[in-house]
Amino acid sequence: MKNLHGERNKVTAIRKAQLLMFPLGAMLLLPEVAFAAQADEKPASNNSQSAQDSDPIIVTARRREESLQDVPIAISVTSQEEITTKNIQSVTDLQASTPSLSATGPYRNTPIVSIRGQGGFTPGGIPSVILYINEVPLATSAQAGSPGGALGADGLFFDLQNVQVLKGPQGTLFGRNTTGGAILIQSRRPEYDFGGHITATVGNYGNREFDAAVNLPIVDDQIAFRLAANGQQRDGFTISQGTPSNPNGLDLDDSNHFSMRGSLLANFGNFENLLVADYVKVDHNGVSSILKGVSPIPQHPVNLFFPGAAALVQAQNALGIREQGRLSADMGGFLRRWSITNTTTVDLSDTIVLKNIAAFSKAKYAQTIDGDGTIFPIFDPIQSQAIPYRTRQFSNEIQLQGESLDGDLNWVTGFFYLKQPEEDNFTEHTNVIFGRPRTVGFKQFESSKAVYAQGDLGLDSLIENLSLTLGARYTWETIGRSARETRPTGACFSPFAGTDCILSKSGSFKAPTWTIGLNYKATDDTLLYVVSRRGFRSGGFNLDGDTPLIDQVYDTETVTDLEFGAKTGFGFGDVNVTANLALYRQWYKDIQLQQTTTSSITGGPLTVIKNAGEAVIDGIEFETTVQIGQSLTLRGHFNFIDFDYTRFDTGVVLPILPTAPRYKFGLGAQYKLPLPETVGEFSISASYDWQDDSRVVPFAGPFTANEDYGKLTLGANWRNIGGKPVDLSFFMTNATNKEYVLGGLPLVNQLGVATLTYGAPRMWGLRLGFRFGADAN
Repeated sequence: MKNLHGERNKVTAIRKAQLLMFPLGAMLLLPEVAFAAQADEKPASNNSQSAQDSDPIIVTARRREESLQDVPIAISVTSQEEITTKNIQSVTDLQASTPSLSATGPYRNTPIVSIRGQGGFTPGGIPSVILYINEVPLATSAQAGSPGGALGADGLFFDLQNVQVLKGPQGTLFGRNTTGGAILIQSRRPEYDFGGHITATVGNYGNREFDAAVNLPIVDDQIAFRLAANGQQRDGFTISQGTPSNPNGLDLDDSNHFSMRGSLLANFGNFENLLVADYVKVDHNGVSSILKGVSPIPQHPVNLFFPGAAALVQAQNALGIREQGRLSADMGGFLRRWSITNTTTVDLSDTIVLKNIAAFSKAKYAQTIDGDGTIFPIFDPIQSQAIPYRTRQFSNEIQLQGESLDGDLNWVTGFFYLKQPEEDNFTEHTNVIFGRPRTVGFKQFESSKAVYAQGDLGLDSLIENLSLTLGARYTWETIGRSARETRPTGACFSPFAGTDCILSKSGSFKAPTWTIGLNYKATDDTLLYVVSRRGFRSGGFNLDGDTPLIDQVYDTETVTDLEFGAKTGFGFGDVNVTANLALYRQWYKDIQLQQTTTSSITGGPLTVIKNAGEAVIDGIEFETTVQIGQSLTLRGHFNFIDFDYTRFDTGVVLPILPTAPRYKFGLGAQYKLPLPETVGEFSISASYDWQDDSRVVPFAGPFTANEDYGKLTLGANWRNIGGKPVDLSFFMTNATNKEYVLGGLPLVNQLGVATLTYGAPRMWGLRLGFRFGADAN
């Protein structure tokens, strides 16, 4: 066995070496290609141009506007045009075409986001990947006592500048400690020209959507207002045969949301103020959990308490994945979230800018969950909800940005503050496990403070076009959680709670984080960089009433990375190419990992978060765009993740397995037909995105492994029909109607049942739009 193990290690090492050879070679060749392109350039070849000479992609990853190709960070950017063409409606849809991004979880509508394998189920704690809207962190359902997914992720992807996915630790420049990365959603700013659009969409499953925006100049070149709205109503693609309140059936996995955003921009020379207000309203019938298996052990509680459960598996298999039997929970849910963000920028001098970002948000959220997907109350974590979850969040960040040393030093420094106060009342919902109900309430509070500074120093005196990046941050956080659980008799559920049945925990977490990097501009269009960063994620609490005292608190986790990157753009003839490559290693310590075991107090299933051990993560990411003339655009992406656990703490239930797919790739093309302007602009597009085998949960068991799958997306767009500002487009997602798994609760070995959540079926739609004013051009 020792020799066999050694041979496997050799094979793994050889495979890693082979995988690294191509990207390393590409990294060495990229600047040579750019040099060669410049060397071969002749005065007559005016059609040849650098990829950066065309419209650059602007990002804000370093808290200032820069071209994507000039930023020494691995970033994937999705424009509003691509969001519309591919019908991307949430971060769950975004993951298919974004290297190293995953969005899974037990429930479809609160995706748990991970980047480069970091992220996971974090109730009672802080996610490792945070969504930011206009530079402000979005509250998550972890703060509302739920799995830790994006709260209100539906209804955000409209009227945007772009969506930026930053990979690796971003703990120096962003407001919450993000070990995996950050997702930046930038809304479109008001402009000083009148214009706008209105678009209507119809499609299968009764889909009806609208999207509209109007831009109003109030004072020429000084004050402008933009109002945008988006809404969707779509029938569910999974049908339940009945629930207690809907005995004749109910369609699950539906969509019903309305969003509105108003932005007011005032610019008076050296003073600018941008005020943005958002509102999101979501109502839905609930999400599906498809029964896949029941424990074969006769003495398992699921078979003792519900002897008919095993027979339901065959019945569910006969129904397929788009229909399920009757449920014991009353399904449904809603979200109401509004926020206001005010960004003030003052030019203190020609080289120093003061910026302040103040924000307040408030959310109310509830949904019921039938976790076992059957008529039996085996596992209904939220069978009914009387008092919803609520969150309030206030944050303020003040920055100074500037240039020093005759422009050789670009720097930013600032102070960040965030507070989520505790609500006056507990939430209240009914939790049922093995038919035994309990009433559960939850409250929480959080605060975060940080100081930071980062600068880029030119080192031309040593080596021309070489620069050094140095950054540091210190973060102080306080997190508190309170839970109240009672039995139907009114007795306290937890033996550790006080006489009021309340179990409370709070703690303070603090840590330094840093960034250090070297950047070399090999040519005007080629950037090479190496960077190392440190990030941390605060600890949290496991406060379920049947959690043993030793498992009620978990500590911080940290990650340190080393990343090599190359970004280049070059052209020859009518062909322009951009290519970005990143290779990284991450050292991941004190990992906060989900553990599902049997409670020593009640004998029932128990899920807790523990600091599990250490891991080393190696990876490769590659993205490219090839523009051939004015008609054809080709895109491709690839990533590889090798997640190796190197140590586990005592008491961890093994085996623990990585959940992220090792490989992902995607290919896409868009072709514009050569038509006269009187006809309009017509283009067709197709993209195929594939991902390798992965795991639904980080442990072994029936239905925990997820098979590889690929999705085909098709589109057609007719713009300026007949020379008028009228557009007609078609989209089809999952064109082959592939059945694939998004997440679920495959807990046969723990709970006795396994359920899975499936991705959406084939979706298609037609969009008709009209543009007016400046947008008509």
